[in-house]
Amino acid sequence: MIIPRQQVISFTVLAGQQIDLTSYTKFNHDKVVGVVLLPDKAIFGDKIHLEINKQTVLPYGFDAGLISFRQFLNKDIRKCTYTFEEYAKGSEIRLIYKNNDKRVVNIDLILLAVQGDTAEISQRRKIQIIPVPFTSKPKGAGYEPFEIRTKTDFYYQELTGIFNDYFNFITRQYDSYVAFSPLGTAIRNFLKFLEEPATNTDNEKAAKKQKAKAIQEAIEQAFTPTNVKELIDIVIKCLSDYRTDKTPEPEMTQKNINALQELIESIEVYNDNFQSLSTIEITVNQTPVYPFNYPVANIIPRYRKTFNETMYQCSMNVQEADIFIRFTYQQNPYTNLINIPRDFNLYFVYNQIVKK
Repeated sequence: MIIPRQQVISFTVLAGQQIDLTSYTKFNHDKVVGVVLLPDKAIFGDKIHLEINKQTVLPYGFDAGLISFRQFLNKDIRKCTYTFEEYAKGSEIRLIYKNNDKRVVNIDLILLAVQGDTAEISQRRKIQIIPVPFTSKPKGAGYEPFEIRTKTDFYYQELTGIFNDYFNFITRQYDSYVAFSPLGTAIRNFLKFLEEPATNTDNEKAAKKQKAKAIQEAIEQAFTPTNVKELIDIVIKCLSDYRTDKTPEPEMTQKNINALQELIESIEVYNDNFQSLSTIEITVNQTPVYPFNYPVANIIPRYRKTFNETMYQCSMNVQEADIFIRFTYQQNPYTNLINIPRDFNLYFVYNQIVKK
């Protein structure tokens, strides 16, 4: 009987830093069959590399946001899980993680494993990452297409899917009112207030209560949009309960803290920064995967949409097959702003047959 199991590896990465850590799979797990990340904040743009049993599972440059699950944003963790198959039983795990944000990130890496599966692995899932740069050479009303020609690896036998991390440059924007209004400033001060250490003396508590009073008054005096009123009421109650000794320290659930952070710094869910006009063409071994002038907007793994939902799934025999990519950036015609977004990556997923 095959029994599902999990292994959790927790780690912290400082702002702008990279870590390289080694761990081991559990000896009572026969195989690892999937991986997903549980971060405490948005990690779109961070990079991850994962090796298990000396086999590369996620290659250098893999966008960590593609396999990120945030409980209050996603409905099903399975949509964020990258599935594969690798031997466990004390196999070495190597993890390299690069934090590209200006904040510290705490992450639980969840390895999905099984007990009771002792069958040999007949094929391994592999990924080839192809960077697609933008061109800054204007041509008429648009830009010159960028063309790439490359090949699949000799050891890859079957192409099973294609996806991208185009959402990397869905604009990270601040809500014009909440972020910069008196309410936004007060929320920032409240989030910092929650991080202050517990008080030990009466004088420390009196000073902290005065700070709580000032934050509460600032929030109550600020205009509160209707769509965030319920959350702001929770903030006010948290401060009020602390000031009246109903709680020994300010208390708020992690879910509501995350929601406040999202108010201050949010990624626009369905705004693709006017990239919906841009097109892509992909041909593998002279077989069109995405035809000429295919809209990139159709295959964007948006903030609440994962690579599993936008990946083009197929089954094509490949071995040193020719890959042709043509990307055409089309600027929004309703603005004079010249905005060339950052480069993105195309991910080609293969099955590699294991020689016995």
